[in-house]
Amino acid sequence: MKKLPLITKVKLLMADLLTWEIPMGGKSILDQIAYGIQCGCGLCSGCIILPLFLFMVMLGIVDNRSSSVNSSGNTISNQRLNLLSKSFIRDYDYLIAEGQVKNVGSEKLTNVLAVVSCYDENGAFISHDHALIDYDPLLAWQISPWKTMVRWNPAMERFSVEFTTFDGQLIFTE
Repeated sequence: MKKLPLITKVKLLMADLLTWEIPMGGKSILDQIAYGIQCGCGLCSGCIILPLFLFMVMLGIVDNRSSSVNSSGNTISNQRLNLLSKSFIRDYDYLIAEGQVKNVGSEKLTNVLAVVSCYDENGAFISHDHALIDYDPLLAWQISPWKTMVRWNPAMERFSVEFTTFDGQLIFTE
């Protein structure tokens, strides 16, 4: 039998504790926390939830970093970018979008895509294109240029840029 590292043993123990049933109608600790059942044993939801949650965060079982969900259901990364500049210029049969972006997070970002979307005067989507930003990885507090080209359509009136990862997670941009 393979010997498990200590951290794995602790995580398994915590998972067992979360599903452990105590004599309060056969409810697990998670059920008691969810429904606010108080059993008076000292291990009820009022007594255990905060220390248990903090311990789980400390071990990495629960992720305490904030994130939100965009309209397509993809998780928005908690990493942040600052859009320093952007320009949209028509050049023959293309819209050239370019600018600079700064990583204002504490971690490096890899495989960052600049995604340019084009809309008509009523806000209806027409087209989009994407390209990797120039610097990969983008280190903390580093500035990178970006550029992408979209085939021109005479109906194009409005343009936007956002930054994502390869797997489609939107990176919050100020």
